[in-house]
Amino acid sequence: LLEYLIVLLLFTGRGPPRGPDLLYLRYYNTGPVERSIFIHEGSLVYLTRSYKAKRLTNREFYVARFLPPVVGEILYLYLTAIR
Repeated sequence: LLEYLIVLLLFTGRGPPRGPDLLYLRYYNTGPVERSIFIHEGSLVYLTRSYKAKRLTNREFYVARFLPPVVGEILYLYLTAIR
């Protein structure tokens, strides 16, 4: 099931993330690491860091990827009921 969710995130998140960004998604805060999955105005969104932009500007830069409603619901159910 997790593999299918990753495929959905890759192909429906308005542009695939770079490299292994999906492997670092967090749905809860862990000490110094903040979560990267949020609900914003009813949509599920995940944030990834842009390391290329940080190297060029020396500032943190995040890319927000809003999921389609159906994919957001599936991920929400997975995180709340299964995980």
